[in-house]
Amino acid sequence: MSDSAKLRKFLSEIGVHEHSSPDFEVLGEKALPQGHVDILIKEAVPIGIAKKILVEVKLGRARLRDLIQLRNYQTEFGAE
Repeated sequence: MSDSAKLRKFLSEIGVHEHSSPDFEVLGEKALPQGHVDILIKEAVPIGIAKKILVEVKLGRARLRDLIQLRNYQTEFGAE
């Protein structure tokens, strides 16, 4: 996702459109008390509350426990 065209395509596919979003940067693994997020996409220059997208990479299908884990990560990050 370090390629800007691929990042724009990914953001578009998940419903984040360029005209409504600033520049984003892709960071690697982010450690949290409950585990780690595989990929963190965040605003390059946040104004006010920073927009963040958490990406958890799984092989095969995601299971309910994976979604619960991701929800817990969202709670760790709070409203941002």
